[in-house]
Amino acid sequence: MMEREEALQLAVAFLARSQRDDEPPLAIDAERVRENNGLLIVPYNSVQYFASRDPRQQLLAHPRRP
Repeated sequence: MMEREEALQLAVAFLARSQRDDEPPLAIDAERVRENNGLLIVPYNSVQYFASRDPRQQLLAHPRRP
């Protein structure tokens, strides 16, 4: 079984690799990382959202750029 810190590092690397040029900068929501049934749940969102925690700034509400 993988250690929590190692799994979190893999999640950070995966997020960095999967970031698209047309998306706002993304980051891991460190406050909400948790384990559930042996799985590490690592939520992420836009950096802009984390600065304010304003739901209107969430990734899914972010308008697509042309």
